[in-house]
Amino acid sequence: MKKIHIAVGTYTDRDSRGIYELRMDEKGRFSAHSRLLAEQESPSYFCMNRVHTILYAVSEPASGAGQLCAYRIDKGFARFSERLSAAGPLCHILLPAAQDRVIVC
Repeated sequence: MKKIHIAVGTYTDRDSRGIYELRMDEKGRFSAHSRLLAEQESPSYFCMNRVHTILYAVSEPASGAGQLCAYRIDKGFARFSERLSAAGPLCHILLPAAQDRVIVC
């Protein structure tokens, strides 16, 4: 049966460590286990490129200084690629169809 992979961002003020992967089957049943995909402080929005090789994520940390992080996806694992910091919190991310830029706000 085909598995659907779902990424979920979590606020990291307690035991959570960032972005987790959940698996769901075609009937909508979730696996009992999640897997840490990438560590990032309070990732709130993220998206993947068309071929699922790069995960972009923005964070809303308690400090107020947001970040845009990029992770390369390799064999199901996210490897940190680069980070840009912002003066304030970031709350949304968009990857246009042309995939020639990442838009954050």
